[in-house]
Amino acid sequence: MQPEYSNNLHLFIGPTLSGFENKMPGLLDQARWHPPVKRNDIRNLLRTHPPSVIVLVDGYFHNCLAVGHKEIREAIRGGWVIWGISSMGAIRASEMIRLGMKGYGLVYNHFLEDPDFRDDEVSMLHGKEKPYTLISEPLIHIRYSLDHLLKTKQVTLQEKNKIVGILASNWYGDRTLFFLKELLKNETKFNDEVPLDNFLAGFDQFRVKSADFVNFMTRKIWESAK
Repeated sequence: MQPEYSNNLHLFIGPTLSGFENKMPGLLDQARWHPPVKRNDIRNLLRTHPPSVIVLVDGYFHNCLAVGHKEIREAIRGGWVIWGISSMGAIRASEMIRLGMKGYGLVYNHFLEDPDFRDDEVSMLHGKEKPYTLISEPLIHIRYSLDHLLKTKQVTLQEKNKIVGILASNWYGDRTLFFLKELLKNETKFNDEVPLDNFLAGFDQFRVKSADFVNFMTRKIWESAK
C-alpha cells in the first residue's frame, strides 16, 4: 500500500533543487519526488496514481526524448493539474498555456513574454544522480548576475553585452562559473581576484530558476491557485 502524501503533489525535479533544500524546511515532505522528467514519465504516472497535482521543473532532452505535449494533454484531460516552472516545466507551460497547463515564476514569464527567449537559456550540465550538482550554469543566471554588476557599475553595458554574446555563442555545457570569471577578468575592469571570488561565492542570489521553485513551494502556489 502506497503511503499518503500531503496534497498528492508529484514533483519532477533535479538540479534546480541542488543547494536549496534547506530553504524549504518541512515542505519537502509534502510531495512525492521524481527525477527530471522525460518522455512517457507522465503517461506512466497516470497508469499508477489517481489524478492530483504534477509540478514539472527539470527535464531531460539531450540523451532521451523530452516530455511530450501529448502526454501532458492526456493528464489534463484525465483530471490532473499540471504546473510548469523554472526550466523544462516553464518551457512546456508557456507552450501549453491555452491547453490547460499552468505556469509560474520569473523564468516562465520570460518564455511567455519574450519571443526571443530561447530554451537554451535554461539549459545546463549536471550530475546524473542526486543531488544533481551543477556542472555548468544556465545563461539566464549569468544574465541576472551581469545585470547586478551593471547596476552596481562594476561593468559597462558594452562589457555586459559582449560577455553575454560570447557565452550565448558557446555550447551550454561550456557556460561555467570559471568561464564567466575568466571573461570578467579579461573583458572588464572588474578583474581583481578577491572581489571576483566574493561575487561568485554569492552566486545563489542570481539562480532565479531555483528561486522560482522555492517561492512556488513556500507560498504553496498549487493550493492558492485552485
